[in-house]
Amino acid sequence: MAARCELSDVDDGTVLTLEKLYARLPDVNDIPIVEQNQIDDSGGSEIYGELTPRGVREVRELLSPRKDDVFYDLGSGAGRFVLQAALEWPCSHAVGIELSRTRHRVGEVALSRTAPFVRQRATLRCADMLTCEGCEDATLIYVASLVFDDAFMRQLGTRLSQLPRLRAIASLRPFPPGALPEFVPAKRNAAPDSDPATLRERVEATWGATRVFIYARET
Repeated sequence: MAARCELSDVDDGTVLTLEKLYARLPDVNDIPIVEQNQIDDSGGSEIYGELTPRGVREVRELLSPRKDDVFYDLGSGAGRFVLQAALEWPCSHAVGIELSRTRHRVGEVALSRTAPFVRQRATLRCADMLTCEGCEDATLIYVASLVFDDAFMRQLGTRLSQLPRLRAIASLRPFPPGALPEFVPAKRNAAPDSDPATLRERVEATWGATRVFIYARET
């Protein structure tokens, strides 16, 4: 496994750029009740949290993006992960899918503030991750699934397994057995939460630290 990011790794221009892009934009933790109900009705959760810039870099180590990859963040919120990926990752494109219009609009404003090369490499869509329409070009996917239930994860797994180019998935909770046909869980997924290696491998998030479960398509 690659060396973990140090705190100094994120004390740089990307962090400052993200702070400027989101300066004075609305707080996306609270969204209108109609949007909360829409998310709940879909089987998801309106509870909000993000990976920190360092956490995004730690996920990058796990997914090993390439120049020909198209990265998707499912449940992209205000789009911070997507914009950071467009700034730093070698992917050809980064796409965010977010059901909340409020969070999506904040991300759109931040994206509009970026340099032209970022706007060419990043797209934010207001859509449902379970249908994931137009996602057939995805090769890498991250999903902040920490509070999703098994039924939701099974539906999501069925849809992701239909994406023809998808080669790897990073998820904050494991998919139920059999939910991801043709994908193999990383060996690290099976380690208990209390395992010392598991504790060291957690990635940084706004609520502290979290495990990431990796799945790769069988070749």
